[in-house]
Amino acid sequence: MVHNMDEASVYLWEWAWALVLLLGTYASLGLIHYWTRRGTPCPVLEKAQRVLLLTAHPDDECMFFGPTILGILGRGKSPKRLFLVCLSTGDQEGLGAQRKQELRKSCKVLGIKEEDLYIYQSSRLKDGFEHDWPVDEVASIAERHISQLGVDLVVTFDRYGVSGHPNHQALFYGVAALHLKGKIPKGVEVMCVESVSRLRKYVGPCDSLLSSAVGNHQVVLTPAERKRVLDAMFCHKSQMVWFRRLYLIFSRYTFLNTLSPIHAEALELSLALD
Repeated sequence: MVHNMDEASVYLWEWAWALVLLLGTYASLGLIHYWTRRGTPCPVLEKAQRVLLLTAHPDDECMFFGPTILGILGRGKSPKRLFLVCLSTGDQEGLGAQRKQELRKSCKVLGIKEEDLYIYQSSRLKDGFEHDWPVDEVASIAERHISQLGVDLVVTFDRYGVSGHPNHQALFYGVAALHLKGKIPKGVEVMCVESVSRLRKYVGPCDSLLSSAVGNHQVVLTPAERKRVLDAMFCHKSQMVWFRRLYLIFSRYTFLNTLSPIHAEALELSLALD
């Protein structure tokens, strides 16, 4: 077959096979790495005792933070507390009351106590891509809970918000504002779940090796833990449309999280460039 091709076609054929080989190698090594790393403790989560998780909408906790939550509550011998603060009811389609109940059910599956769940409903924090949340409002809520709950670790989105949603990004900028103003108490770490490219986002566990190489702190779920995250997501019945079902199958965020710390110097440069 190759003998009947012109020179350009031969090059294209060879490059196509090289690409297939490269992708196959990447996927194979990623799966092997995932299998060897599954359930391995994440040091920054292991040492935390009281954790504040800031999310924007009901279902964020299992769509994006499932590995982090189970890395805190599902492992280790010492009892830990995880406080989930959700800054909206996700009422864009008028389903706020239903989504609050779905969130409570999801938290029960994930092991978050009902008394450790805080859900906000504010006219300044409306759900939707078209709504930019005031940084001062987000910062005020975060500061209040950090102080009142006596946490030693805060976890939220990074500045890209995983999906680029402005509500997600507002959480980063709110916490970043506290950090730059010196309002994060001494001894409290702030970690962000890292956003990745769209290609890496949808290769599931195959991203494990690359994430480990370029990421800071990695937490990888066991198959049993991943099932628990999926069970939690299925509590959000109002959100289970076809594309979210595909997301659950392919997204790396249902297999693993990589976390990066907030540093004041990097923040100043990052915010200056935005």
